[in-house]
Amino acid sequence: MHADTESIWKLWQAELARDALLSEWRGLHADVDRLDKEHAASVERAEQAQAASAELRDQERALNRRLETYQKRRDKAQTMIDQGTAPDYLAAQAQAQQCGAIADDLETELLELMERMDAAATALKGAVDGRDHLAHRHRGAQTRYQERLIALKPQFEAATQRRDLLRERVHREFIGLYDRLRGKKMTVFGLVDTDTCTACHVKLNGTLVSDLRRGVAVLICPSCGRYLAMRAE
Repeated sequence: MHADTESIWKLWQAELARDALLSEWRGLHADVDRLDKEHAASVERAEQAQAASAELRDQERALNRRLETYQKRRDKAQTMIDQGTAPDYLAAQAQAQQCGAIADDLETELLELMERMDAAATALKGAVDGRDHLAHRHRGAQTRYQERLIALKPQFEAATQRRDLLRERVHREFIGLYDRLRGKKMTVFGLVDTDTCTACHVKLNGTLVSDLRRGVAVLICPSCGRYLAMRAE
């Protein structure tokens, strides 16, 4: 391998090592951010479920008060009828029947409401359990992030220093192409397997392959524009 090619290769490997550390940090940060959003959404769902349950309980109390009122009116009218003390027998009878019918309807409504309350209670438990589970995962992700960050920071700084040092060793005429390839998110090197650039799968002419084997110069694939290196190297 030509000395300048080796310098470019070492710089690229240093960049890849630095990229891996940066990717790991971004991945950990993304996990924390994602779980933060999921946890916030779960808290909101739990609050909504709690509010829905509270509203149903308020409805239950209101229904029970109405039911108690009509049951008392029915019972009072029926007592006067039974004791013969009703000023107007027919009116008392009508009131007892009417109040009884309303009480029956309220009892039916109350039973239906209780079914909705049971469903709401189940939904609330699920929302609270989900919130607590996500809170646990969120705390774990934050802990992993902070612990790993302690090690990642000096590793990344060292990798950056090594990258910068190796970059200074690459001749200026080769940095432009290197940066363009990196800017396009392309692999910087095409490794040559026998006589083919494995990056673009184009067969190279014999003279270029021979020069590459002998390391006579920095060579570039005429097809994909990457720097070339023998796979064995």
